[in-house]
Amino acid sequence: MVSICYLRHADNVTLTYTVVNQPSNGALSGTAPYLTYTPKLEFRGQDSFTFRVNDGRIDSNTATVTIIVLDRNNPPVVIAQSVTMAEDTTVSITLTGTDADGDTLAYTVVTQPSNGTLSGIAPNLTYTPNADYNGDDSFTFKVNDGTVDSEPATVSITVTAVNDPPTTSSASFSGYIVGGGFPIGSVKYLWSDVDGGSDPLTFIVVSQFSHGTMFWVGDHEGLPMLHEAWFEGDMAHYTPNDVNFQGEDSLTFKVNDGNADSNVSTITLIIGQINDLPVAITQSVTTAEDTAVSITLTGTDQDGDTLTYTVVDQPSNGALSGTAPNLAYMPNTNYNGDDSFTFKVNDGTVDSEPATVSITVTAVNDPPVAPAQSVTTAEDTAVAITLVGTDADGDTLTYTVVDQPSNGTLTGTAPNLTYTPNADYNGDDSFTFRVNDGTVDSEPATVSITVTAVNDLPVANDQSVEVGQNMPQHPITLTANDADGDSLTYLLVSN
Repeated sequence: MVSICYLRHADNVTLTYTVVNQPSNGALSGTAPYLTYTPKLEFRGQDSFTFRVNDGRIDSNTATVTIIVLDRNNPPVVIAQSVTMAEDTTVSITLTGTDADGDTLAYTVVTQPSNGTLSGIAPNLTYTPNADYNGDDSFTFKVNDGTVDSEPATVSITVTAVNDPPTTSSASFSGYIVGGGFPIGSVKYLWSDVDGGSDPLTFIVVSQFSHGTMFWVGDHEGLPMLHEAWFEGDMAHYTPNDVNFQGEDSLTFKVNDGNADSNVSTITLIIGQINDLPVAITQSVTTAEDTAVSITLTGTDQDGDTLTYTVVDQPSNGALSGTAPNLAYMPNTNYNGDDSFTFKVNDGTVDSEPATVSITVTAVNDPPVAPAQSVTTAEDTAVAITLVGTDADGDTLTYTVVDQPSNGTLTGTAPNLTYTPNADYNGDDSFTFRVNDGTVDSEPATVSITVTAVNDLPVANDQSVEVGQNMPQHPITLTANDADGDSLTYLLVSN
């Protein structure tokens, strides 16, 4: 749209304006000289119209107004659509849009569907609903003409329900006839229907049990097995035709949701005889102190089942090794007295009561031990030495010197001795001793003695000399002794 006005006459004369030829691609509105030009929809290019003026006496020449309508981008438009499809199928969806300018359009999904997935490349998409979903779903998309986006549009999807057949599964139940029957429990979990409660299920027996019948206990006690209580999760109970029946019995079944049957499944009962508890047998064993003993656990089972053995309580004063029932018991070091452990057996179904293995560990004399020791003393200095010994049995020990020291002497009564090194001796010395527990001697042990050196005073020797009268000189050689053998120097104290 463009507004147009005209100039007045130079003589200030009032002019009247008249459009001579209308524009070809647009329309004029308003009162000349004030006009508005509106181009036709989507027109772009050059247009014109002519007019003349009159001053009250004569017309002017005809003048042309030329109008150039410039190109302007029009936003594209997307087209909403609706599709319908069946549950668990796919549907192809072609997105559509228009552009007044004829531009090439690019398609973009704005929001994904909530209950399915899109695949493919827009505008050619495939929608797949989630498994077993039915109901409404939707997604939005937009287009772009290379310049601007359109407003989003919605693709509405209706997924119509399709009946899903129910499913069943097989199960086995093992046990024993107790009180004339076999308690099975709930079997409701053996069937399902993805359509939920909208399709009531009917239980159909394909083949009956061969050796008994099934009834319900609890709120539906006594009802036959085809009763609706199957679907209420009550506890099932099987009664054999023969109370002594052992072996397998089975029933095959299917369910129907009013439209379709399920697969056929089997309920299998594995019926055994009443299990007798196994028995673990107590026993007693004796072993000497510090000596291992082999122990074979034993048990019995009236049904002849293979037994497994498990230690329940470990011994307090020893340790077990091996794999039950073949074990070895080792008492703690130097332990003697009573010990025990308990065990049980299992027949593959139940445990026995625990049984006790009683163990007597008889005392055995342990030889005493004389530990070595080391002492240090200074030269010419006695040192007290207390001999020590140990005995695991706690017996009273007596001490005996086996080998005397080589460079000194021992005095006192063992174990309380005094060692005196020989005069002026320094260096290493030793003696050995042993202990006795009243029964056996220990191995000899050594007491190592280090005598450290102490410096001994040197001794100057007195001497007498005779000097002749009138002799001017007489040589005198001074002498001295040193126990340490040190080099001596001589000093004149008085003349």
